[in-house]
Amino acid sequence: MRRSFTLIEIIFVLIILGILASIGSEIIVKVYENYLLTRSVSSSSYKLDVALLQISKRLSNRIKNTEVTRDDTDALATLSITGGTQFNHIEWIGRAYEVRRGEWNGSYNAPGYSGYTDFEDTNKTELSSPGSNLGVAQNIIKSLYGLDFNESNNGTALIFYNAFTTNPLMAFGWGGLAPTSVYTVYKKDNKTFNFDNDDNKTVSDIYNLACTAYALRHTDDDKLLLYYDYRPWDGDIYTNGNNIVLIDNVTTFKIRKLDRALEIRICAEDNTTGTPVEFCGKKVIF
Repeated sequence: MRRSFTLIEIIFVLIILGILASIGSEIIVKVYENYLLTRSVSSSSYKLDVALLQISKRLSNRIKNTEVTRDDTDALATLSITGGTQFNHIEWIGRAYEVRRGEWNGSYNAPGYSGYTDFEDTNKTELSSPGSNLGVAQNIIKSLYGLDFNESNNGTALIFYNAFTTNPLMAFGWGGLAPTSVYTVYKKDNKTFNFDNDDNKTVSDIYNLACTAYALRHTDDDKLLLYYDYRPWDGDIYTNGNNIVLIDNVTTFKIRKLDRALEIRICAEDNTTGTPVEFCGKKVIF
């Protein structure tokens, strides 16, 4: 005759199963929480890395010493290295490196502009730049910046290296000041720029071509915005430009000038799991 389970044995088994079930559910919950945390960490770290990469790319192609900052009242100031001061806003003029790189001609990248001046064929109305192909430059400027390089007063400008010893607020037109070291130009032929006026000019053997300034701004709603498509030498300020959000939920954005380098530090918060987690990143740009 087959022996059946007693009531006590059944109750004992049910108790053991209940204990195992509670332990198993806690493990499943913990595994899921760890999964959410890992996903949050991975996603937030990726967003932070992308933001730092975009900033680094733009700042590494800045025209050196054109950088300025703004205080809490939006007043402009130079970006100094005094006492390791940290700032939360930065603006700079970008070198049109895509135009300099030019386009592939089947054998090599033909530059849109060379960056060099031929003094013999340069005067106060035009500048000769051997090695340039301003027809290529015209196409790239139109595609990337929407400027008609064939027309006068189109916004494209030349900035010379001798401008770097000048106060950037006065030299480049920040804050509506008349620029002393920026000369707007348009295309005359493949190697010659026409200046927009015939005033006397101070030029050097090396120049940069600029089509826009940039600004990084940490907003009150914790976004980090990149402003572009504005030209201080034409009287624009950063709010006249377009902007994109580089990263949300920013808790810290600081810039520090270190001699010829800039140090950028960003911290952002992620609340996906219900518990705020802060992520920080830093990059030094020369």
